[in-house]
Amino acid sequence: SQAAMCRAEEQQGALSPLAVAAAKQQKTEAQPYVKVRGRLVDLSAFKHPGGNVINYFYGLDATNAFDAFHGHSRRAEIILKSLPDLAEEPADAIKQPEAHVSAMAELYADWRARGLFEPRPVSAGLYGLAVTATIVLTWVLAPTYPVMAGLLVGLAWAHCGFLQHMGGHRELGWFSLPWQHFFEGLLKGGSASWWRNRHNKHHAKTNVIGEDGDLRTTPFFAWDATLAKKVHSWSLATQAFTFIPALGAYVFLFAFTVRKYVVVKNMWHELALMVSHYALFSAALAKAGCTLPAALTYYCIGYAFQDTYSRIG
Repeated sequence: SQAAMCRAEEQQGALSPLAVAAAKQQKTEAQPYVKVRGRLVDLSAFKHPGGNVINYFYGLDATNAFDAFHGHSRRAEIILKSLPDLAEEPADAIKQPEAHVSAMAELYADWRARGLFEPRPVSAGLYGLAVTATIVLTWVLAPTYPVMAGLLVGLAWAHCGFLQHMGGHRELGWFSLPWQHFFEGLLKGGSASWWRNRHNKHHAKTNVIGEDGDLRTTPFFAWDATLAKKVHSWSLATQAFTFIPALGAYVFLFAFTVRKYVVVKNMWHELALMVSHYALFSAALAKAGCTLPAALTYYCIGYAFQDTYSRIG
């Protein structure tokens, strides 16, 4: 059982994931190698196509992470086989429980056998069609009911976030990235690559303090008891009142970060999608007879409501 496995790991002196992360941070410089399926893979001359997320696993067993991120990719398997082996394991290598790796491998095999990783194009397509139709409806409502249309488009944008999440996780096979670009780029005006970069790091070290960027929200949000101890008492005392307004400001704060990322990374196709988003919405609202004040009300309420809904809902 899982409890027995945990007890066995404790008896063996194995480190927990949080302890592994803490020990890794104490090393002056992590060596560029990972352990995958028993192999010590030398990464000293390797440039990871997925970016620096691989750095989180330097000196660690990355078997489960590799299978989770690349279980759909034959190319990743080919690249892995082409990489050289490390001559020998460093003397200061961090001890990790082998039982965890094997247990996760069994779970992956079971889930695949049950078809849980198979795409569901019909249900996804109907979901996407309903959300797209809702956005079109908001264009019609915005001239007369800008507040209601703003709340409705915020709801639709939140669901665009859920839909693009499917694409970012490669749930739709070869069509995953076009799908993500449509819902994140064209309909939301965001960046699919920015989201993947941030979200992959979140899944690589989920809830590991200091490595999961989704936890870096203090003093506005304290998601963890350990992080809560590091913020001022006034922040905790007022969080019950500032929580909802801060969520409403979240998308506005990220707007600059997302656009800066796209320009710095030369993601010009994503910049083109952002421009297309604003051109499409501006043209649709103008065609419906929406005034500038009504359009701004519609957009600002939609921006504020989408993250509030997605975080709480």
